[in-house]
Amino acid sequence: MITRNSLVKRAHNILTEAMDKSMNAPVRRGYSRLAGVSIPSKRDILAAAKTDLQTINQVAETFGFEPVWNDPDTEEVELGTVD
Repeated sequence: MITRNSLVKRAHNILTEAMDKSMNAPVRRGYSRLAGVSIPSKRDILAAAKTDLQTINQVAETFGFEPVWNDPDTEEVELGTVD
């Protein structure tokens, strides 16, 4: 059963995993010729984590819960006034 607490735990796991992977990732995306696979960059890892967190927020809102993660990109920007 999906509860807000289970979504919060998932969000914490995503953030922890992304942080651990990002610490060891290269700044630029790479490619391993030996294994034949792409090596994700720090930006790739953080972008994937952000997408996962946005998905968790959508699920939370679908079930009527408050968002689990406060996405800084969705906050309204207030412009100042000109005197």
